[in-house]
Amino acid sequence: MRTTNRILSLLLGLVLLVVGLAVAIETALIAWGGRPAFVPTDRWYASLRELRFADGPFLTAAAITALVGLGLLILQLRPWPPERVRTSAGDGPPLSIARRSVERRVESAAARAGVEHPESAVRGRPGRWRVRLRGGAWPDQREAVLAAVRVELERLSAPPDTPVSITLRRPARRVA
Repeated sequence: MRTTNRILSLLLGLVLLVVGLAVAIETALIAWGGRPAFVPTDRWYASLRELRFADGPFLTAAAITALVGLGLLILQLRPWPPERVRTSAGDGPPLSIARRSVERRVESAAARAGVEHPESAVRGRPGRWRVRLRGGAWPDQREAVLAAVRVELERLSAPPDTPVSITLRRPARRVA
């Protein structure tokens, strides 16, 4: 989603730049006594004078604009997973490690413990984060998987109180 945000921000910036330049050129032309080059100001002015707030097209455009703006606001306020999480290596200063690296290492540890198709997610804030693991394994393997994940998190110098949530579904049946 960050890439999408950057692309949309770039497009919005370009649109605002072009519109701003067009307005500046139009203003300069009108100030020097010329006619507008891009915008038919006479027709716009006449149509805006006839427009009422109760008109259907105006209300429709206002509602669509408000809904799009509200949707963008909600998307921006959504908590995104951190790019990096903090770990502590002994008595030294806290270290920062890529979230995706932690997820890969947890998935590898779970696979070594017998989990099929492990998927992990690190969520929370960089200083206070949690791990969620899903995969296919028998329920009696849960303690072994949790122990393997805890050992891997300890190798990564994760805080010892890092919450770990494990959801195991029965492995897929194999046809012989």
